[in-house]
Order: sequence, then C-alpha cells, then structure tokens
Amino acid sequence: MFTIVTLRQILVPLTESLHISQQDTTKDNQYVSMSIVLNGSIKVIHDTIKDKANINNMSVFEKTINEFLTELLAYIASQNTILQKNYKQEINDMFNEENFFKLDERILRQWQQIMSSFLSSSESDHEVQVFQEQLLRFNKMEGFFVGQKQVIDQKTVTFKRLAFLVFSNRTGEFAEHMLDGLLKKMTEGFKNQEKNEEMRQQLFLLARILMLRLKEKQLEDALRKLWPHLLNELVGVFDVQKEEQKAVKGQEEEIRRHK
Repeated sequence: MFTIVTLRQILVPLTESLHISQQDTTKDNQYVSMSIVLNGSIKVIHDTIKDKANINNMSVFEKTINEFLTELLAYIASQNTILQKNYKQEINDMFNEENFFKLDERILRQWQQIMSSFLSSSESDHEVQVFQEQLLRFNKMEGFFVGQKQVIDQKTVTFKRLAFLVFSNRTGEFAEHMLDGLLKKMTEGFKNQEKNEEMRQQLFLLARILMLRLKEKQLEDALRKLWPHLLNELVGVFDVQKEEQKAVKGQEEEIRRHK
C-alpha cells in the first residue's frame, strides 16, 4: 500500500516534467510520447468502469491505481490538448458507461476536472458535441419493445449526466445556444406523469446546478421557463409528504385504539 501511494505521489510530477521537457521538441514527438502514457491508462480505466461485477468490490490496490490514472488524465487534460484532439471518443465512451456513477467520489472529482477541460477548451468543439449527444439520447429511448420503466430509468441517468456536465462547466461559461434544448427536455421531464422519485430528484438537482452556473441574464430567462414547472413539482412534493404524514398518524391512532 505504501508503495502504491508513493507511486501516485511521484508519477504525476514526473509526467509534468516529461511535458515540460518536451516544450522545445516538435508537437508530433510530444504527442507520441504522451500517447504511450495515455493509451495504457485509458484502457485500464475503461476496463475498470466496464467491469460490472467488480466495480463495487475493488481492492485497495485497484482503487489506488484507478484513482492515480484518473488523476493523471485530469492533469494532462488541464495542461495539454492531446486528450481533446485525439481521445474524444474514448472519453465519451467512458463517461457514458452504465457504471460511471458507481465510481468512487474522489475519482468522480477527477472526472469533473477532465470534463471541465474538455468543455472549456478553445481548440475543441467537444462542449457542443457532448451536450448534443446527451440530448439526442432522449430521442433514442422510445420503442415498441422498450418498457416504460426502462425509458424512465434511461432518462433519469441522462439528466444525471447533464447535471454532471453543467456542474463541470465554469460559472458563466454555459453556451447560450445549448440552453434552450436543455430547458426543453427538463420541461418535458417535469410534465412527465410517469416520472419516479429518482427522476424528480435529478431534475431538481439539474435545476439547482443551473442556478449556480448560468449568467444572470441566462438564469433570468431559464427561470421564466422553468419556474411554473418547478413550483408545481414542489407543491406536489409537499402534498405527498402531507399524505404520508396523515397515513402514519392514522396508523398510530389505529394502534392506540387496539391497545
């Protein structure tokens, strides 16, 4: 364990030294050197995320290695555009894995930094692509052989991914042209009569994060569209709580009468 932690503490600075030492070399040579590190790291991380049977039962060794490699990716993404240019699909595939949100909280914080670097990169249109990909997922969920519960579950996790992406954005940097599509899907979600408690929670979470990340004018326009649905949903939540309290009170009175 001590050896693993020590490696984790020194390899990121070593990678930084590698990056700095290559500033005077050609970009092609720099990318070749960085790709050697990235190809292996991404394969290990992706294999870990895809492993449904083991993701919740990783050993200390596996967790530490996975955390280190994710931290390494986060560092490279913040210092170099090679991930944004050459590894878009790999990052998207890992982010969209079914098990992504089962990762350790510390690893998810590193992923927030990775996605933040992608979304804020001036040399990449990844921000538009990744949001559009998530919004398009809503149109791929319906089908004759797809059950209503499965559709709701898929929409719930898509709202969760959207909340993660918005939170990964820096405050005031959310693109105006993507907001309308996002608000439209949120409105549809609030109106959905089949939504469950988890989907409701993700919609509230996404609304809260938008309030933290949008510019003042964007927030004003967004609340104008969302507020009626938010208010209606909040009233519904309180009504359900009242009904539950009445039911509990009725059960308690019934128990007292039979004593």
